[in-house]
Amino acid sequence: MQAAVEPNECIAFGCGAGMALELHKRFGGVVARTDCPLGWRPKHRQCCSRASARISAERTSETRHHQLVEAAGSSGVSVVQAASRKMFERVAHLKTAVFSPELDERGRERERELVASHLLRLMQRMHNSREQVIYVASGTGSPQNVVGCAQYRELLAPVDGVYGKVWYISSIAVLPSARRQGIARHLIARIIFEAQCTRTDALVLFVEPTNFAALRLYESVGFSPLVRNTVDAVGVAAQKLLEHDPMLAEEQCFFLSINKQGR
Repeated sequence: MQAAVEPNECIAFGCGAGMALELHKRFGGVVARTDCPLGWRPKHRQCCSRASARISAERTSETRHHQLVEAAGSSGVSVVQAASRKMFERVAHLKTAVFSPELDERGRERERELVASHLLRLMQRMHNSREQVIYVASGTGSPQNVVGCAQYRELLAPVDGVYGKVWYISSIAVLPSARRQGIARHLIARIIFEAQCTRTDALVLFVEPTNFAALRLYESVGFSPLVRNTVDAVGVAAQKLLEHDPMLAEEQCFFLSINKQGR
């Protein structure tokens, strides 16, 4: 059995005292060659280096996440969390209210329920196949009071034989009564945070050119317009989406580079 690595031994491998303490707190000092807490099994020097790099990246991501949240100002959000299957029905009704407001008219209750049921089945199917992730924002006072949601899925874009990892944000929805409270910004901040922690190359989304509020929001958090026919991971991912849904050609594509090597 190999001996555990103490914090001062981590310092000898190039970690600073603060990082060594962080390694010790997270992994209990056990960073042995055959029992690496991060799943790697190279030499100890490389293992410590990668663990340190991961922690540093998480610290940077957390800082960026807090900056985005603070920029939202006062908000009616109490929590942003990944949606569980139990929340899917509430999310389906929320998306129906946001994207099909005409169904709120009197006498169209049956149509509204049919649309919500269709969205619910679609979310359940994609959840079972792990094709998507949904984050929900709950209103102040009750985690069950879903007032906003954001949905994304991962795309693998091959460029010169190398696969780039791009997340496609397919929808962001906030109830009309909860808008202008920074909820959409909180949802985007959470997705950016998760993307940074998982070494995703970029985020991509489509938005109608006349949706000026959404355009201002995306640009304020760092998204930029994508030039069509760009030959990189983002461009290939966007082309895939356009081939799958030609109606997206009427909308403007925006991207946010997460990993500098991704673009």
